[in-house]
Amino acid sequence: MPDPWLLALLVVGLAVLLVGARRTYARRRALSRLARPVDAIEHEIEEEFDDVEGSLVDRRRWPMWVASIGSFLVALLWIQLGTPVSFALAVFVGVLVWRLEERRVEKLILKLEGQLADGIDLIVGSVRSGGTIVDAMSHASERVAEPVGAELREIVDRLRLGQSPREVLQAFRDRVPLDSFRLFTFTIGTNWEGGAGHAHALSSVGRAVRDRVALRRRLRTQTVETEVSVLGVLLLTYGLGYVVAHSSAVDFVSFARSSLGQFVVASILVLQAVGILWVQRLAAIRV
Repeated sequence: MPDPWLLALLVVGLAVLLVGARRTYARRRALSRLARPVDAIEHEIEEEFDDVEGSLVDRRRWPMWVASIGSFLVALLWIQLGTPVSFALAVFVGVLVWRLEERRVEKLILKLEGQLADGIDLIVGSVRSGGTIVDAMSHASERVAEPVGAELREIVDRLRLGQSPREVLQAFRDRVPLDSFRLFTFTIGTNWEGGAGHAHALSSVGRAVRDRVALRRRLRTQTVETEVSVLGVLLLTYGLGYVVAHSSAVDFVSFARSSLGQFVVASILVLQAVGILWVQRLAAIRV
C-alpha cells in the first residue's frame, strides 16, 4: 500500500507547480505589455475585463473535481477497494459536492434578489424626493449590503466618469445574470432613453422582485423537505449496512474487494448518485 504521506506530498507538489506556472505566465504578460503603446494596453485591459470578469452566481466546479479525485485516490491507493468501487465512490462524492454547491448558489440568489429589492426601495424614495437616478443609486449603494451595494456603486462610478448608460447596464446584467436584475436594468435603461420618470416603473419592479423572493423561499422550503427525506433514506441504508456488517460472520471488506462485491457496491453507489440527480431535477422549478 502506498505511503499516504508520499501521496499527500505529490499532491502538494503538483499544486505548487501549477501556482508557479500561473504566476510565471502572468509575469511574462505584464512584461510584454510594458513594450506596447498606452492605447493598445488600455484597449487590451478593457477586453480582458469584459471577458474574464465572472458572474456573481457562477457555480464553482473545482470543489466537485477535487472531492471526486481525492476520494478516488484514497479509495484506490489507500483503502484498496478496486477501480470500479473507487470510481463509483468518486461519482457519488462528486454529486454530493455538486448538490452542496447548488444549495450555495440558491442561497446566494435569494440574498442578491433581497438586496436588490431593498436597493430599489431606496432608489424609488430618493427619486420621489427630487433626486436624480444616479444620485439615488449612489444613496442606495451606501445602504445596501454587499455584494449588490458594491455593484450599484460601480454603476454610479462608471456613469459619473461619462461611460454610456447602455454599456454600463449591460455589464451589470452580465455580472448578475438573473431575471430580476435584467428587469431592473431594462427599466432604468428604457426610462433613461425615453426621458420618463423612474419612480413609478421601479416601484412596480420592486414589488415583482419581492414576490419572486417570497416564492423562491417557499420553493426552497419544499425542496429542503424532499432532500431531508432522501438523506434519511441514505443514512438508513448505510446504517443498516453497518449493523449487518458488524453482526454477520461474513467479511464485507473482502466481499467488497471481490469481483462480485465490486459490481454490487459500485452499482449501488452509482444508482444513489443518479437518484440524487433525479430528485434535484424534479425539484428544480424556474421562478
